[in-house]
Amino acid sequence: MSGEHRDDRRARILTNVWRTLIQLFNVAVVVFVLAALNSRLETVIVCLAGILYANIRWVGIGISSSIQGLAFNIQAELTRLKAAINPEFYYEESEITEGLRVLENARSGNSFVLAGQSVVAIICLGRLLYVIAS
Repeated sequence: MSGEHRDDRRARILTNVWRTLIQLFNVAVVVFVLAALNSRLETVIVCLAGILYANIRWVGIGISSSIQGLAFNIQAELTRLKAAINPEFYYEESEITEGLRVLENARSGNSFVLAGQSVVAIICLGRLLYVIAS
């Protein structure tokens, strides 16, 4: 295993650990806030706000990922089209591959945020149902 590949792997692992810690902190804050609520009305409002917040984040991340993928595909196709039209145009296929790797890393980061927001929404929904049922 080359040194550069090993460093890249370590950086990805460290990034994923950091993303996981951030999401665990978000979940801890939600649990703390829900535990500190006193009235039924406060609990219902905060739980609904938490679910709404998680849904807005899901939609935003989905749109962002779609736009990133679309932009990358358009750029790759334009590069290939330039090469097909002008035989003197030179590009490295590795440039496109590198762009794809960056895009995949961004989507990997989005999956950590989506997982954290899913846990937040489930906690809020569970607490909301508990309060409504009691």
